[in-house]
Amino acid sequence: MSTAGPGSVPIPRRTLRGTSRRTALTVDALLTAAAALEVLTWYGHHDMTSALVCPPALLALLVRRRFPVPVLLATLPSMATGDLWLAPMIALFTVASGSARRAAVTGSTATVFGAALWSGYAVDSGSLGWGDHLFAVEVALMFSVGPAGLGLLARTRSRLRSRLADLTASESHGRRLEAERAVAQERARMAREMHDTVSYHLGIIAAQSGALWATAT
Repeated sequence: MSTAGPGSVPIPRRTLRGTSRRTALTVDALLTAAAALEVLTWYGHHDMTSALVCPPALLALLVRRRFPVPVLLATLPSMATGDLWLAPMIALFTVASGSARRAAVTGSTATVFGAALWSGYAVDSGSLGWGDHLFAVEVALMFSVGPAGLGLLARTRSRLRSRLADLTASESHGRRLEAERAVAQERARMAREMHDTVSYHLGIIAAQSGALWATAT
């Protein structure tokens, strides 16, 4: 069970997990719809290659949380052909925010950089000047390093929030133990006082009983 605060009604953990799952599915559906809008903006300019690479990239986003790296690989062709850029960026963000392996994040970032650079040179590269080459590299860096950096930032933020929650729970547990220790000490003090009082009265009773016995004999 989980509670929202003092005096609140306990919320079952199963309900919380169900709410979180529905929220995640809603976010994934919205991101998929946003990526689909990018495809629609190029409506009328797509060819057979676009029809082959875009639908798998869009559908893969729906399972990006369970299979982040395969989803990223499934979306790369859409970026390499220049038909869909948002889907690989979302997939790269998912990899960077959910994977603790630095090699996986670095490799995924380099792969997206290569796909973006390939898309930049899809036109006749012979007519490009140095400024155009530099611009292509800058765009590839922006669309690869940017999502990866945001993903790492989100993962760091999530870890900090988790550690803060652990520290808060530890502090609350420590306060509870301190309160229980104070109650135990107070009970021990009251027990000692009661013991001394009872011993004192028993001593008086014993003395009076001895005096009465001596007087009677």
